[in-house]
Amino acid sequence: MSSIVLNLPSYGAEIDSYKNMYSIKDATSVVDKRVNEWLNLAIEDLNQEGIECPANAHEAGDVYDIVQSKMASPFIGHTIAVELDEDLPQDKVSRTDFDYSIYAGINWIEGVSLNLKGLLGVMNIGRRRVGVDKIGHFFVEGFGFYKRAYLKKHGTIGEAVKWGKFTENTYFGITTTGIYSNADLIANFNGMRFWNMLFLFSEDPTFSKVKRKYSKVPFFSCHKATWSLNKKFTIRHFLDDSWDESLNCNDYDTESIKDEVVLKEAFSLGLYNVEKNSGLVCPRIQRDCSYEKSKYGRYARDLLHKSCFDKSEQYRVDPSILKLRLYSPYDYLQDSDFDHAP
Repeated sequence: MSSIVLNLPSYGAEIDSYKNMYSIKDATSVVDKRVNEWLNLAIEDLNQEGIECPANAHEAGDVYDIVQSKMASPFIGHTIAVELDEDLPQDKVSRTDFDYSIYAGINWIEGVSLNLKGLLGVMNIGRRRVGVDKIGHFFVEGFGFYKRAYLKKHGTIGEAVKWGKFTENTYFGITTTGIYSNADLIANFNGMRFWNMLFLFSEDPTFSKVKRKYSKVPFFSCHKATWSLNKKFTIRHFLDDSWDESLNCNDYDTESIKDEVVLKEAFSLGLYNVEKNSGLVCPRIQRDCSYEKSKYGRYARDLLHKSCFDKSEQYRVDPSILKLRLYSPYDYLQDSDFDHAP
């Protein structure tokens, strides 16, 4: 246990994508501005240091180091997420105290990291509920995916995804929080796409039958050690509904954790919405995941919650339970939890 606590800054954090999400403004511009600043600073350094143009991904180590140095020091996902969480304007982030969140019932033994570090905020990006932690995953664990797919000898995207699933089953998920986040894996995968897109030495791995123009243009150009930026970064190019944990559902270490969390999610949705959707809690709206299945192709089953492929795996509650407990003195409930009509 001590070794886990001592190293917690590098382990996973969680967010509550069910509470307090109805009034925050879109944060796309904030995220895009920050990333484009990083990329422009990296271009300046590359030119100042006269970094030679790489001919392949294996020769680009200096470039990756410089880009990472502009993002965070040390290059840790939690560091990026915390800094963004602290800097976001109050009207562009939703923050929920752990004791009033859907995870309040997870104890120290079940989720040591979760209890120690609390929760990070949630943004509204293109009407999707995106945890601030996903931006850390996108860049840092995304680079971990990239290394395993493109830099390691005999590396493959399949190996990268396999590693990501291992981390969610262990130190980024189940072991430290009791939660396995499929949305984290999605952010990792898309982060791999970002790092590959710096040069596009390899084809973008999404949408095997249709390639979008944005995906065909690398971020960086280099000619005789002179560097330039070809396009602006926008998080929306990488985004889809599966970044949202209330749509791409989590898995849990135990049935008791799942039942506790799903019930609290139901209370957060409110009786009206739960009854309207016949008890559906996660995903919070009915969906078939067709876009994501097309986007991720052969990797979709490893990245998306199983409810995308089998409706019986959706998380539901009996609405009558909410009626019975509507006026019970649960400390995690707020009056606003029951009046979220669409």
